[in-house]
This record gives sequence, C-alpha cells and structure tokens, in this order.
Amino acid sequence: VIKEGFANSQFKITGTVARVFEASSGHTYIDLIDNQQQSLSCIVYQNNTSAIGFTIEKNMQIEVVGVVGFYERDSKVQIIVEGVRLIERATLRDFEQLKAELTKRNLWPKRTIRKIPKKIRKIALISGYKSAAIADFHKNYQQFGGKAEIVPVEVSLQGDSAPREIAAAINRLNAEADVVGIVLARGGGSPVDLGVFDDLWVATAILESRIPVLTGIGHEDDKTFADEASDMHGGTPSALAALLAQYETKAARSEMTMRILIGVGVI
Repeated sequence: VIKEGFANSQFKITGTVARVFEASSGHTYIDLIDNQQQSLSCIVYQNNTSAIGFTIEKNMQIEVVGVVGFYERDSKVQIIVEGVRLIERATLRDFEQLKAELTKRNLWPKRTIRKIPKKIRKIALISGYKSAAIADFHKNYQQFGGKAEIVPVEVSLQGDSAPREIAAAINRLNAEADVVGIVLARGGGSPVDLGVFDDLWVATAILESRIPVLTGIGHEDDKTFADEASDMHGGTPSALAALLAQYETKAARSEMTMRILIGVGVI
C-alpha cells in the first residue's frame, strides 16, 4: 500500500548523516536524522554511486533526492536515492586533536575540578534565544528544591558565530563577582548542531573559567567535549537541573546537621 501510494513520486529530504555503510554489494546505506533525532533509511544503488560526486561521511548535512521504496523482509520504508547535494561538510572536531591543541596551551589535562560552593546564590544559565531548555531547567531546578537565582544568558547555539558567542558569555560572566556557577544548556540536536560544543573556543573558555561550569547538553547518550571539560555534567538540561538542586539541598542538610552537633556539644 505504501509503495503503491507513493509510486513514481520524487522527494527531497534534508538531514544529517548519522550512519553510512558501503556493503560488499557496492550499495551504500545511509541513515539520515533531523533535529528531532528522527531517522530515515536511504539506499544508493551501486550503479548510481558514481553520480554523487563526493564521498558521503558521517555528520555531513545533505539533501537527498529519491523515491520511496519498501524493504519487505524488514517491513521497512526507505528512500531509493537518485541524487545527493552536499549542504555542509562534517564540522565535528576529533577529541584527540582538540586535546592536543589544549595541551599546547597548558589547559589539558584538567588541573582540578572547580568546586561548586555549598551556598549557591546566583547561577548564570547560557542557552539559545527563546530556548525551551531555559524553562525546562528552571522548572526542574525548583521542583527538586533549588533556591538560587537563575539568570538566563541568551546566545546563538548554531552557526559559525555560536562558539565565539558562548565563549564570550563565559568570559564575561567570570567578571561578575556574584555568579558562582555557569550552566551550559541545550536540548537535543543533530551531531553537527552539537558540534558547537566541541569547538576550541568553547573548550578554552570552560577550562580557563575561574567559576565552575556545568553542562546539560542534548540527550542522555550525546557526548560533547564541553561535557568532558566541565565540572559537573548532566545528560540533559533537566537532568542537570535536578543534579544541581540535589547537590544544593544535600549541602544545606549537611550544614544544618553540623550546626546541630555544635549546638548540642558533640563537636
């Protein structure tokens, strides 16, 4: 029914290459994902691969032109590719290359993990313009008992200027005496989108920061270099908010217990 309904209909689909595999048959299999991490399988038959004109690699953004096919064995819809247009080459940096550059600057390995104060009064939250991550973080932080003031700092999280904007925000916040923690938060995105957080500008700003930097970027299984460089990492903005609030309330309980012990003469 699916195959008949879309017979001879040509589609244009844009996405990020999440997986690319060339089989022994000569056919190339591609999984494309969108910003919502929805996946679509594509196949480039051997007799059509030479017409593409470039090597398809993971994390590239491409536009695929093709028709709908149906793989009956797996009951799977796929796009039979007739043409591919390159939109953006892969921009993700190799972590080892990034570490090597940071080592030259005496920033890697991390010297110490900056400790978050037990009394948290003001947290700066760096995220995108009108990002849902800001509201999600604030909601979960309060839900788990967080008491600090959360100050949103909006920057671009996509495009060539994004890494420098993020780095500039971190550097600017380091000059504010009352900010005791900096949160980097972003919801899910394509590997290319999240590659902003693998940039040298962002890594340098995090590692040079005198203020602890906390990250909640993408989904649970996403991993960025910003996470590795940070002082506290939550798998998502909401998870980080809960983690920070729990840290804060645990510290408050420990201080209260200490005061009680002092009060009754145990200490």
